[in-house]
Formats: sequence, C-alpha cells, structure tokens
Amino acid sequence: VPFADNTAAVRVMGFRRDAPGFIDNTFTNKSDINTLSQYGVRAMVAWLPNEDWKVSLMGTTQKTTQDDVAFTSNFDGNLERNNTPRPSPIESSYTLVNLGIEREFSWATLISQSSYFKKKFDAFLDSSRIALGGQVPLLTAVDSNNSDGMTQEFRLVSTPSDSQWKWLAGAFYYSTDLYDCAEAGAAAGLPSLPLPSQLQGLLASPCPGNVNKIGDTLDVAQLVADINV
Repeated sequence: VPFADNTAAVRVMGFRRDAPGFIDNTFTNKSDINTLSQYGVRAMVAWLPNEDWKVSLMGTTQKTTQDDVAFTSNFDGNLERNNTPRPSPIESSYTLVNLGIEREFSWATLISQSSYFKKKFDAFLDSSRIALGGQVPLLTAVDSNNSDGMTQEFRLVSTPSDSQWKWLAGAFYYSTDLYDCAEAGAAAGLPSLPLPSQLQGLLASPCPGNVNKIGDTLDVAQLVADINV
C-alpha cells in the first residue's frame, strides 16, 4: 500500500498453518497425537525520501506449537507407539527486526544493516520408555532455551563505472546472549523410587523456565549454559 505521495509503501502478510497428526498412542488410546499449529506475521515498510536515500524496515514473528513428538515404537511401519504414558509437547517462537539504510554518493554507496532477533524454545519429553518399557510415567526430560542478539553491518561500495578497479570496505558487529537449561526429572512418590532424606538437599531446583514442566518430579540432573558472544 503506497502512501506519503508514493514515496513510501507498506506491506503486511500473515499466515496460519494447522497440520494434522499421524502418530497414534496406543498406550493412552489417543489418535493423531502429533498435531502442529503455526502462525506468523511479517510487515515491511520502504521509504524513498529522495533519489539519494533508501530506508526500509522489516519485522517478522512466528510461533510453532506441536502437541507431541513424532516417533514410533515398532519396526513394522505402523505409525503408532505404546511406551509413552504422557505427551511430549514442544513450543518455539522467533522474532526478527531489520532496519536498512542506503545513501548514494557520486563515488560510492554507503549501506547500513541493523538487525535484532529473539528466539525461545520450550520442550517436555516423556522419557519413560527407557525405564520399565514406558509403562509408568517415571522419567522426564525438559529444556528451556532463550536467546537474543543484534547485528550491525556497514558497507561502502564503489559506484559502477567503466574502470577495471572496484572496491568494497565494511565492518560487521555481532552480539548474542544464549541461556539454555536442560533437566532430567524422575517421578516422585512412586514406590519404585524411594528418595533417601540425605539426598533432599543435593537435588537441584528447577530453572525458572522449567518449573511448570518439571511439576512434582525430582530434578535429578541439570545442565545450564549462559553464554554471551
């Protein structure tokens, strides 16, 4: 859609995708457990204030939710499994914003590209199949991952000409923060898993992003990464 006397324009696009599941869980008697839902929005604005300047702004965001993971428990080609008493949902989201600015000179073009991104990933995996054949909701694996960062690029490019010499100079900066917490939980309160009182003070506390996923299970293993690059 043009505006500002046709010197600028905006475009907005949105989508939604719903994918049916194809895996059946015969343990819980549920069909098509791995359904997926995804939606996103993208918007772009471009502005040409005069023949020497170009400005563009783009933003996009997307979210994906999967009700369960897609794997089977047989080698017969049957799209089913019987060793997961609980679902294993996964949720992820992504956001990106970019600002581009170009300035044309008689001898070169100066280009600036600035970007910011943010990603989030959460997963709950019922790992009970590796203990007692998955007949008891015994083991859990969870993960919470968050990252964000920015990039900045400057480029100076020679103006096209008949000369045999062409040149390009630039600088690039990148920064990102990544936090990831992966944990393993064992069901509490089961007769098959007594917890000695001496271990109470040694067990880790769930990371903030995993508190709701861990629930009343015991946090028996924890791996945390907090990185800045």
